[in-house]
Amino acid sequence: MATVEGGRAAETVRTHEADQHTGTADAFLMVNHLNHALQEQRGWDDADRTRAIRAVLQLDPDLLNELDLTGWHGPDSRGYAARHREIRSVANTYDLPFSLGVHAYINTDQLHPDWYEQLPEDERWEYPDGSTVWHPNALAAESFDRQPRMPHGEDQETINPSSFAEGTRDRLIRTGAEILAWGATEFWIDSPVQGIHSGLDFSEWAQTAFREHLTALPDHRRSELGIDDPASFDVLDYFEAAGVTPAETSTPAADPVFREYAMFQHTEQREFVDDVFSEAVARAPARDTGYTVFGLGFGLQWNHLSPASIYKSDHVDVISIETQPTVPPERPHDMSMKIGRAAGRFEKPVRAWGRMFENFTTTAGLETSDQYPTLMQFHVAQAYSNGVRRSLPMTGLPNSHADRAVNSWMQPDGTIPDELHQCADFLRAMEPYLTDVTEASETVVAVSLPTLLWQRTPEWGTYRADHSVALGEVANVLRNQHVPYDVVILDMPDLWEAPEQTERLQSYDRLVLPGVECVSDRHAEAITAALDTGTTVIATGTPPVRSEEYQPRDDLRAHLDEADRATVLDTEPNQHGTGESADRFREALDDDSPHVSIETDTDVGVSVFTNAGTTIVHLVNYEYDRETDEMDRLDDLAVSLSEAADEATYYTPQGVTDLSVEPTDDGISLQVPTVRVWGILVLDERAPETTEETVREQIEEIRTVIEATDTDREPLAVRAGAKLDKAERVLQYNALEVAQSLATEAEDLIEGVAETQTPTATPTEDDPTPTETTEPTEQSPTKTDETVPGFGIPATLLSAGALYALLESRQTEE
Repeated sequence: MATVEGGRAAETVRTHEADQHTGTADAFLMVNHLNHALQEQRGWDDADRTRAIRAVLQLDPDLLNELDLTGWHGPDSRGYAARHREIRSVANTYDLPFSLGVHAYINTDQLHPDWYEQLPEDERWEYPDGSTVWHPNALAAESFDRQPRMPHGEDQETINPSSFAEGTRDRLIRTGAEILAWGATEFWIDSPVQGIHSGLDFSEWAQTAFREHLTALPDHRRSELGIDDPASFDVLDYFEAAGVTPAETSTPAADPVFREYAMFQHTEQREFVDDVFSEAVARAPARDTGYTVFGLGFGLQWNHLSPASIYKSDHVDVISIETQPTVPPERPHDMSMKIGRAAGRFEKPVRAWGRMFENFTTTAGLETSDQYPTLMQFHVAQAYSNGVRRSLPMTGLPNSHADRAVNSWMQPDGTIPDELHQCADFLRAMEPYLTDVTEASETVVAVSLPTLLWQRTPEWGTYRADHSVALGEVANVLRNQHVPYDVVILDMPDLWEAPEQTERLQSYDRLVLPGVECVSDRHAEAITAALDTGTTVIATGTPPVRSEEYQPRDDLRAHLDEADRATVLDTEPNQHGTGESADRFREALDDDSPHVSIETDTDVGVSVFTNAGTTIVHLVNYEYDRETDEMDRLDDLAVSLSEAADEATYYTPQGVTDLSVEPTDDGISLQVPTVRVWGILVLDERAPETTEETVREQIEEIRTVIEATDTDREPLAVRAGAKLDKAERVLQYNALEVAQSLATEAEDLIEGVAETQTPTATPTEDDPTPTETTEPTEQSPTKTDETVPGFGIPATLLSAGALYALLESRQTEE
């Protein structure tokens, strides 16, 4: 628990601890944007609804992570959109959890004016002076020129509401509680820190709150700031008088009042996020397994990195990274994945998602009329190989036509290509090696929260910090050199405290400081201690010459200049990893004894983890051909590791290969047969606790029961059958325990058929779509004149209750 000093005297900050995952936070395989195919619209009119559902069930999703939004006006004002009701219907029918979110900003062109006007007087919001707010648009945050902040440009008619306005908080809490009460297991906010991400708020809401903050400060602190009358202080007037306007300076952080104003707003933004999520869950109906909350946004991408996206991580259950998937080798999204892991303290689940549309510059040369299964597999590999889960996009965004999206998994007829089904099978089979993993690289890259805080000042023209540019360069060069690396975040205790990440610096062989300008005393001590214990330190871009309060300091820079194991590169970083700066960084990386060595000049991403004592090495191919949707295969790849191992197994979506391990003076060497898209090398893996014969017997017994049900009437049996299909397919990867778990889940589902028959809900005025439906499906093969093996009972005579009794008797016999 952290304590914040300032306007609120020693207020305790609530955090979602890593061991308090709730709801579906740990969902491993998720699908999103399915509604087009279900509703057979916007170019998906050839998609058969039942076929599309069955295709998705064969993927075996843990969550319908729909990533769809209800309007800012709130669902209670006019009900939910048809696409939301459709997803809920599928979720309820097949016993799947689903998510639903809300925009943090106001869509003025979609706002229904009668919604707010019809509220009773005592439910309307108030201005700081106590008068009634006339319209939701009045909640707008304001930029330095006192204009409403419009994050998407004036032509998009979207407004960022001020997080200091009571109406903003009230509306998001109410909407969140309503979404959870409506049946969603997850509530999320689209860009909950978008306001502070776009710049500081200068609205009357914000300035009034700042004056209250100043009033609560100790006298000595106000004296240091030179503020005599906090009750009438106008920060804009001060900036004008002090020459701290965007027209007069590009480094406003040098001014103490600017720093106070910025820290106050960031602290309040953190509290705002915590209050909204905590209160929304508190108001929702009690749920035994709890709910999951998170915020979506671009702020954890290396090139959009913002401090708010880091410190909000303590107040959500899932770390979410929104990226624009690209064609490799463009944009090092692996860096963004690693930053997300660090923001979640290496314990919280991290999810990534993103879409590719025809108008994106990165999709040049790709045709929306075609499908790119190899590219889709690469996006999956890039996430999961870095400890992150990626939502699998079935179709495009809610209002997008089928011919706009480039990265849809589903085809216009509602089917999914075999290669992508195989990719999903591989994911499920490898789940034990893709979850509960620990970073195990020997190189670490430091992200500095105080550097981001003071460098990134959008109102003053700095939308991308120099620190971010340097991170991009380092990420590209490290991957090109096949150097696996981890990321840690240098904290700022007043906003986000993570001393454990600073303390682990000296456990690495190499520390990279990419444009880390601001460091605290504790950071400097840890870096110095790392040097003293043998860690090599490389500083690129702006060296560490300022404190966490943006005050000049020269002690760490001087120490780095004098240390034998430190290199300070005085160059201008290039985010693409090209040019003089990148070349000098490559030279500084020279290493005679790397942890992992690959004998190739091709572009291969390498990451290293451990799981219960087992070392796991991921190899991801970046040599992509846009014209053919193929990777340049990497065959007979020589790999060396500086650790001992007796056995090595190599997994790819195409199968499993046992490798010959050759001992060397430094560790081991082996030959990887091929890397098409993604391969996983596992050293000395643990033997399974079951046998293939046992698992196949379990699958067959449950299959017999499922085939005896009327799947036209029992959707849970359809899902159970899909799980058994998955169980059989993962056996090709020797995933015995995964297959056993899937078979047990299928058994639980088929028992649920006997316990509760699936009703057809009666439409209501508020929700004209039934919340549960029995889908017309293709008749599954059933035994008509035969008896159920092992029981001697005609299959056609089995009711749901009899099925349950049959299963119970089987368990009793065993």
